[in-house]
Amino acid sequence: MAHPPTDTSAAGGNVTATGQPATHPAAAVAGALAVLPLLPFERPPQPSLSFPQSGGSTSSAALVDRVRQIKHAIVGNPTRKNACISAGTGATLAKLVSDRSLDSAVRSEAAVVLGSLALGGTNEASQDKVAVLAPTATSALVDTLLANEPSLVEAGLKALSSFALSGFYAGFDSFTDEVVTKLAFILRLPLITIGPDSDSSRNPAAVARVAAAAAAFLANMSEARPWFREQVTSVGALTVVLALLDARDSFPPHQSRLSECVLGALAQLCNNSEPAAELLQGLPGANISALVALLSKLLKDKNPLVRLNAAACIGNIYRLPPFQQTLRSAVSEQVLPVLVRFFSDYRTEDEELRRAVELAPRVFAVLVRDDDVLQRVAKEGDAVEKLAQILLSEPDGVAEAKASAADSKQAPTLASVASKSKGDDCRIMEAACQCVRSLSRSVKSLRSSLVDAEVTAPLLTILSSSDPPGVAHSLELLAAASAAVSNLVLEFSPMKQAVIAGGGVELLVALTERVDDDARELRRNGLCAIKNLLHQASLELMQEVIRVFSWTRLMSLVDDSDPQVQDEALGILRNLSCVKEADADFVLDGVGASALLATVKRKLAARHGCGDSTTDDTTLHALFVVTNLACGGLPLRRLLCADEGLVELIKENLTSSNSELQHAALWCIINLTESEDAGGNATRADEADAGAAAEPPPASGGRGSADYVESLRAHGVVAVLETLAQAGGSTMDATVRERAKTALSRF
Repeated sequence: MAHPPTDTSAAGGNVTATGQPATHPAAAVAGALAVLPLLPFERPPQPSLSFPQSGGSTSSAALVDRVRQIKHAIVGNPTRKNACISAGTGATLAKLVSDRSLDSAVRSEAAVVLGSLALGGTNEASQDKVAVLAPTATSALVDTLLANEPSLVEAGLKALSSFALSGFYAGFDSFTDEVVTKLAFILRLPLITIGPDSDSSRNPAAVARVAAAAAAFLANMSEARPWFREQVTSVGALTVVLALLDARDSFPPHQSRLSECVLGALAQLCNNSEPAAELLQGLPGANISALVALLSKLLKDKNPLVRLNAAACIGNIYRLPPFQQTLRSAVSEQVLPVLVRFFSDYRTEDEELRRAVELAPRVFAVLVRDDDVLQRVAKEGDAVEKLAQILLSEPDGVAEAKASAADSKQAPTLASVASKSKGDDCRIMEAACQCVRSLSRSVKSLRSSLVDAEVTAPLLTILSSSDPPGVAHSLELLAAASAAVSNLVLEFSPMKQAVIAGGGVELLVALTERVDDDARELRRNGLCAIKNLLHQASLELMQEVIRVFSWTRLMSLVDDSDPQVQDEALGILRNLSCVKEADADFVLDGVGASALLATVKRKLAARHGCGDSTTDDTTLHALFVVTNLACGGLPLRRLLCADEGLVELIKENLTSSNSELQHAALWCIINLTESEDAGGNATRADEADAGAAAEPPPASGGRGSADYVESLRAHGVVAVLETLAQAGGSTMDATVRERAKTALSRF
């Protein structure tokens, strides 16, 4: 593998602290080799490869060869990456990266493999191990930024980007002011190597690669961690990026990658950033006009990723409050058409264009979010119809997969398609699913386009494909499709009917039955979609869902080992008992009074140390289940109030430090004390993936029936309510105080 030219001055001045010579003791290398044994999938080295015994004479070249051997063995092979992660090789590689006594070539190769491992875990067990490795690995990789060797700095930055893209940020607290300042210096290097005053001692190609890696890392980190965006902006990174963009015509033609990455960095530095808004607003008007003109010109660049990132730049600057009026026409007339055109290019064979097509739906969704004007422009541009075409398309190789399946008389699966097609086919479809999910929260006209485009059918087709465990692309696509269905059935009733008619309930229930470790997200998404399907649903729809799902299956998931699955299952119970008195009776008849009360009490008791540990979210769901059950009529309210254990648990939550739990407990009391002649006006709390339940309407007011109200009084509920109603000071939530007064009026 060829390495970039090794100009030791290219990455900056003497900032390393070790002062180690370039050659190193053989013992250090031999020791490193000794802790890099053969992995399960590797063959013994050929005789021509010289691997010294521990303690013998050696050179760093042998260690470079060993690390490269691992790299070549795992590249493009998720299964081998999983094995490598499980073998603990990542921790050893992190030690190599952090060992400043080793040659930079060894550290560079180790950094490359670490970056590959960060992107390689295809099951949750492997991802958990990467998460454990991340703090050590990223801390070691951050240290490479202080090196003088450009190839090492570049490798470290690329590996850090891989960890950032994978969502592993645990070790990024190592970004000291020294490191951030060095990062800004690396970005500035191309400005030093171009023009009449350029520094001839620096290698322009090496500088361009390192600066591009720095810009890409800056973009990846800024997207997910606003604190990092503000930190690098404070040391002048945004100013440097703007200067690089202004000087891009001076870059050699082969450095288009640098332009692409600089645009990506600018887009993320301006993403919902108040410091960026202040900096740009402080520029002279002519400079802003020139910047927008340059970005508009780049919308026509021959490099599709430059076009995409230029669109993202204009879009993110437009979303900053000072520029929304001045840039609206540029966004609607230039940016949106560019993004929508990418949707039509999903069949391209060009690698860069395919990458742009994969990213375009996300940029589009962010741009039109919460913007009625742009959403109408997007509708007129047939954006949704073109997204639907992506979902309706068959990935490359699917025809071959179908033919093969026909010969074997078996149904084709996403796994068989993935094995015969390019991974980015599935990723483009995945991006389209994510965009549909985002657009489901748009204005009514754009949401209607989702119905008109019949996007439900292709989403259900994706969900109907079965996979064996561990198929990376198919699992990610299934997760994106199930999340899109979850949003669609929440927002509008036509989608509910389309999902039911298309066999969607059976498909969603099948997701909840996945037991492989790789499918936790699918189980959660399936439950979330069922929960949203039941949001304000008719009793007939509830009965249809339970016919497929079954009460037994639902109650088993309430006690699942995954806390998020528990929460989603309780959310389903909450929505099943939400709309009418008959709904609460439906739940009570299906589960059984004693079993249901025992489950609810177990969830409430766990938070107070009486059972398994649980989260406040679980407690909140359990309290709202009680709130909704109390709508089931006088006999059911009497039953609930007569349960001393339940009443005590509700009372304990009245004094919780979590105001949400206090609110929920107060609604339990209010509904439990509903008067006999209230006419079914008790307050119900449904739950949907969109967030917290809507604020309930005012309760009807009358005093509750004497017998069960006195039961609550006997348990000291009134005394607690009086304390809450009279409490003052800034520490008390005002709405808690007012709601406590409402509850007191029932007594």
